[in-house]
Amino acid sequence: MLNKMTAIGAALLWLLVAPLSSTVSASSVSTDVVAPGSANSTANLNLTPGTIEINAQVPYNFKTQSVFSTSTFPLQDQIAAADSFAPDAIPDRVVTVTDRTGDASVGWTMQAKLDQFQYNPDQSADENSSGWQSNFDGITSLNINSAVMYQGGLVSDGNLAMSKADSTTDGAPNAFTGPIALQPGAGTPTTVWTAAAAHGLNAWSLLFDTDSSMTLTFPMANQLPGTYRANLVWTITKGPI
Repeated sequence: MLNKMTAIGAALLWLLVAPLSSTVSASSVSTDVVAPGSANSTANLNLTPGTIEINAQVPYNFKTQSVFSTSTFPLQDQIAAADSFAPDAIPDRVVTVTDRTGDASVGWTMQAKLDQFQYNPDQSADENSSGWQSNFDGITSLNINSAVMYQGGLVSDGNLAMSKADSTTDGAPNAFTGPIALQPGAGTPTTVWTAAAAHGLNAWSLLFDTDSSMTLTFPMANQLPGTYRANLVWTITKGPI
């Protein structure tokens, strides 16, 4: 049976509805004189297996709209999908899988789960505000529609430069295929992105660049003026699921 490793990351979603009007060591272990004026030395290197992790930029903010004006809520803005980003300039709305296990026999599986939304009638509410009401079930889905793949990204021990990639890039994961609908409060995570055997090693990212790359479906009959939030939980597991 495949031994699986799982890492977890979380993001926070926000939506505001207004009323009308993310040992290396080198040592010389021996010095043997083999001829006058020359010597032999040995350089040693030991690489140990690492871990698999997932990191995400937070939060994902959705565009403020007037109540009863629409049932589809896009992200607040667009992010230009540049060919590359420096380590200190990684944009928002990036999720990165970093596989440093050294195990190329299997790939990995990234999944996502959306917690139930909370509702606050205060349109300027933040996470520390009072008045949050749990288990609001009026928002029916978060839809992950599209994403741009990059090599590099958010890494816990130091971000890596991001370069635009696709599924034909050497060692790349599979292409992201949407749309994927996440149901609030669903107990079972949904697979979002995968890597096949011998692929997805080191760091690979998805950037949700356009405002339509993620949308919320919020039927008008369920809408109330106020602020809404939910946790979006990303998980990464070594191997297929």
